[in-house]
Formats: sequence, structure tokens, C-alpha cells
Amino acid sequence: MNTNYKLIYANRKSISMRIDENGQLIVRAPHFTSKAEIEKIINKYKSQLEKMQKNALAKEKAISEIDKAELEVKLKNIVLPLVEKYSKEMGVSPENVKFTNAKKRFGSCNSKKTICFSRYLALYPQAAIEYVVVHEMAHLFEMNHSPRFYAVVEKYLPDWRDRKKLLVLKV
Repeated sequence: MNTNYKLIYANRKSISMRIDENGQLIVRAPHFTSKAEIEKIINKYKSQLEKMQKNALAKEKAISEIDKAELEVKLKNIVLPLVEKYSKEMGVSPENVKFTNAKKRFGSCNSKKTICFSRYLALYPQAAIEYVVVHEMAHLFEMNHSPRFYAVVEKYLPDWRDRKKLLVLKV
């Protein structure tokens, strides 16, 4: 693994790591975290990070060969029935559902009740897609990631943590 990484200091309590679409390691750390501490954590997760880096590079290559319109059609066939199902179950519905080419987030919800889903979500298992749908629909109740927000998610998807892991594995 390339041990070069982009370090971003931020107001946070823990260190997070992710591999971007170009295979670069992005590390976010609390202010004043030493580089030695950061590199110790990188080394601890080195084998997992290497796998994630390979997956990210392979995925980017594969995506460039797939027609984005096909991804959107596939995703619409999965997402729209799920949005309808959970609208009934949860008693809320988005004003609009859009599909984007976002690479850094699978979904988003804004204050106008528009939910967006990345076309790349179509590359993940149905269980992961369902988690993203419920996650974004829960924002119609709570526009944050508070314990109350996750209580809403848990009410409709008790196994949401396992489903979320399906998204992390592919980076």
C-alpha cells in the first residue's frame, strides 16, 4: 500500500480513514493528533486499507466501462418501490427523488424533502440499497444523525448496522 495519505485536521473526537475514488487514503483526525499516532492506526489497519484501495481502483475502472444510464434504470427499479413501501410504513414521503453521479455519498436528503441517490448505489447488494433508502427517509423525521435519527432507522431496519457494513466493504 502506498503510505502517502491526505491528512485533514478537523473538530472531531476520533480518527476516520477512507479511500477515495483514486485510491488515495484520506485521514481525518482531531486537531493536535500526532502524526505518530495517525501512522500507528494506519499500520494497524494496513491490510484492510490495501484491500479497500484495490477495490476502489477496480471499481473506478469498472464504473467507467458501465453506462450510467443503465445504472440509473437498475437503481430506479429497486429504489422507487422501496421509497413507496417505506413512505407507507413510515408515514412520510419525499417531495422528489433524484438520481445523481455522486461518488462520495450514496444518498442525501435536503430540507425541501428531496432525496438523491447516487447511481453507483446500483453496484451494491439490495440489502445495502434498502438501508440507504431507509436512512434517507429517516431524515424526513430528523435532519441530523442524532440518537433519535438512528432510533427511527432502527425501528424500520433493526439490522441496519449489518447492512451499512455492506457499503463500507466496497468503499
